[in-house]
Amino acid sequence: IDGLAPMKVDGRVKANVNLAEALKVYPVKDLAMRGQLFVDGTAKGIYSKTQMPVVNAAIRLTNGFVKSVQFPAPIENINLNGTVVNTTGQVNDTQINLPQFRMVLEGEPLEGRLTAHNIDKPVFDTNVRGTVDLTKITKIFPLKGMTVTGRVAGDIAAKGNMADVEAGRYQNVVASGTVTASNSFFWSRLE
Repeated sequence: IDGLAPMKVDGRVKANVNLAEALKVYPVKDLAMRGQLFVDGTAKGIYSKTQMPVVNAAIRLTNGFVKSVQFPAPIENINLNGTVVNTTGQVNDTQINLPQFRMVLEGEPLEGRLTAHNIDKPVFDTNVRGTVDLTKITKIFPLKGMTVTGRVAGDIAAKGNMADVEAGRYQNVVASGTVTASNSFFWSRLE
């Protein structure tokens, strides 16, 4: 690393880390993690607000577990395998590919795949299957002034870009699948 703003980077990381052992060496208050993390990556170039190094990284996490005071419901059995690649150094040229991921949130499995690029307005292609308990999710991600309960199960595929979603051009987003909601309740307090 040379300099801070901008920062010149030329590095290689190759690691196979037991996360529980790593937390013994570098403890983080109120955080529990386990699993085997493998990373093999290179980065070379300038890192700044508008630029990033050319990156080629492979990442794999097996038997992952995360629990913290802020998110008391543990995320367990996290398994993912993917790559992060940027061949130009332009932030929006970053490509993320997770051909498979799986996790369990309080006994509810969630799995799928994701590819995305163009960080500012992501272009995505994803498929997600699983069941989500909305009560548990709102304990992790509280919704101010709202109460949401119930369960949502689905198998959903979607392909498009966030620029179209934000502009309301939903006809440009391809989506298919099924979603089933049960025992759902939504209440919002007007402030």
